[in-house]
Amino acid sequence: CIEPWVKHLLETLDKTGYTGPTAKRARIDAPAVLPGANGSSGGVPSELVLTAPATTSGSEKLHMVQDVTGAWKQVAGNEGLLKAKYGLLPRPTVPNMQLLTADPALVRVESVAKSSSVAPETGEGRFSAHITAWRYLTTPESTERIVIEVEFDVSQGDWSYSPGDSIGIDCCNSTQEVDALLHRLDQDPNRLVSVCALDQPPANTQTTTATANAAKGAGPPQHLVKKACVTLGELVAWNVDLRSIPKKALVRVLADHASDEHEASELYLLSSIKGKDRFRVEIEQECTTIMDLLQAYPSSRPPLALLLQVLPAMSPRFYSVASSPLVLPSRVRIAFSVVSWTTPQGRTREGLCTNWLHRQCQQWTDSAKSSEENVPGPQFAIFVNPSNGFRLPEDPGRPIIMVGPGTGVAPFVGFIQHRSTLAEERHAEQIAMGDRCMGFWRGLSFKVQDECIEQAPIGAMKLFFGCRRSNEDFLYKKELSQLHEQGTVELTTAFSRETSEKMYVQHRLKAAGRALVDMLWEDDCLFYVCGDGAHMAKDVRSTIIQMLQTHKELDVKAATEKVVQWERKGKYLQDIWS
Repeated sequence: CIEPWVKHLLETLDKTGYTGPTAKRARIDAPAVLPGANGSSGGVPSELVLTAPATTSGSEKLHMVQDVTGAWKQVAGNEGLLKAKYGLLPRPTVPNMQLLTADPALVRVESVAKSSSVAPETGEGRFSAHITAWRYLTTPESTERIVIEVEFDVSQGDWSYSPGDSIGIDCCNSTQEVDALLHRLDQDPNRLVSVCALDQPPANTQTTTATANAAKGAGPPQHLVKKACVTLGELVAWNVDLRSIPKKALVRVLADHASDEHEASELYLLSSIKGKDRFRVEIEQECTTIMDLLQAYPSSRPPLALLLQVLPAMSPRFYSVASSPLVLPSRVRIAFSVVSWTTPQGRTREGLCTNWLHRQCQQWTDSAKSSEENVPGPQFAIFVNPSNGFRLPEDPGRPIIMVGPGTGVAPFVGFIQHRSTLAEERHAEQIAMGDRCMGFWRGLSFKVQDECIEQAPIGAMKLFFGCRRSNEDFLYKKELSQLHEQGTVELTTAFSRETSEKMYVQHRLKAAGRALVDMLWEDDCLFYVCGDGAHMAKDVRSTIIQMLQTHKELDVKAATEKVVQWERKGKYLQDIWS
């Protein structure tokens, strides 16, 4: 008696011309059981793979797979089998680069030692700037967040900045993470290598990687191309981002190089369309890194060159300028939160660049304390990133409204410093001009009126700042309070954790009422928002639309169109992130 599923399989094999005695092997890949093809209760393996012998050297293996309806079909090659089992997958990555061991005798070694905080090769427009000062902007009572301000010496750089610009910083992976990755793949961090295309080995290298079947003309990703030989440690530290969330193409590479069948199946599923929910929960929400995956799937051992090829490039991190060149012509300051968070499954994650900067500052302070000599601050490769419209108006007489909770206040500190200093310079100029227009003639004093003494006033400035508690994370508290008392800026604060109901900047905007709307309604007034784009910026925009409805009697459509019009005209400006 032949079971129904076997009979059905034999009939299918006869139709395809497949001959059983010539088959090399037959194995059941999955233990799951599906209903029989003829509707009977007899169990049928969910996937039966039969590998046929290749008739020619170019033929692909043939596989018989059964879908959820019980129907059997024939697919060709491993890709066909994977697609039938997992659905849509990223295409397999074709190697296009190799890491060739350099001949030390032919490599000229630089005599100048490289700083641990500056890449061996800096990008275009970068220059090395050292830290001259740093401080905490949050108090010791602030246990949930740390914000620091860092000051760089930019006197050696041939560039200038304006309030509203940001500073780009080239950062690197930690030594511990780099060493862990290379050790996991049995690589020496001190090995001197040259990165090149598979079909273009340089003269000063010893070829150890096969170039057969390589894609001719394809070269390494641009961020991995180096003018000189580098160590593997330097290459990994500065050029690929080990903290980034892996793409599905990277997971596919790990699956292709996993020797354990169960681990390979799990990785293929994660990279496939069928595993999209698992990918979202296990990879995206948990901010899983490449090292997490390599530890979770120890049988996966991809070639380092291929892994570097699919890892994302290390991108510079940008931080808003928190100073004015009128106050600090040879210095620039930035302020940022030292980023850390907990994932849904309780894992602690840290921001790459902010924690790196914080550690460098702490190490500098510790070194300075233990040394009797002057210890220079750590150096970094930085560059100015000009603002695209988020800057002060050319006319200093135009009124501005600024909304910047948390570190979103940083650019507005520069705005206020700039205008405050400009006002002081104008006042001093007026006094000087006034002295030149007074004198004596034949014993009689006189005063001549001069039009150049009269100068346009500095426009009104309103700042809405928010944080959790006034005694913990009120950034620039002393400076802003003093400027408020002097009448330079009108400061309105919102402390979300000091009242029974949470108070945010949008609530303070709404409380300002008609006076704020009337000010914003004037053509020369500008409205700035800086900070969290996921929630705060959206809430502020909704609040402004509601205020226009209330105080200008517009319906929601007209109020929304008015804000859109302001955005297009450059009246409503945002510098936000998520």
